[in-house]
Amino acid sequence: MKKLLALFGLDPVWDVADWKQWWSTRLAALQVALGGAAVAFHTLPPQWQQELPDWLGVALGAATILVGFLTPPAAAAVQPKLKK
Repeated sequence: MKKLLALFGLDPVWDVADWKQWWSTRLAALQVALGGAAVAFHTLPPQWQQELPDWLGVALGAATILVGFLTPPAAAAVQPKLKK
């Protein structure tokens, strides 16, 4: 696993407490999940889309964009608890 991560230039997280502090990573994962849900919504058959609320597709897209704007500042923020 270490070699696979090193291939992509990634270092494994050995301390779970550190993972909880990485807001940029958590927001990026949320953005991917929301984006996937938005794509899945728009690829549903029209009959299924009619049964769901009209605002759902717009809300998923808007939430994806909003989280996308929040991710870079979270990555740039200094988090004293992560300094060793």
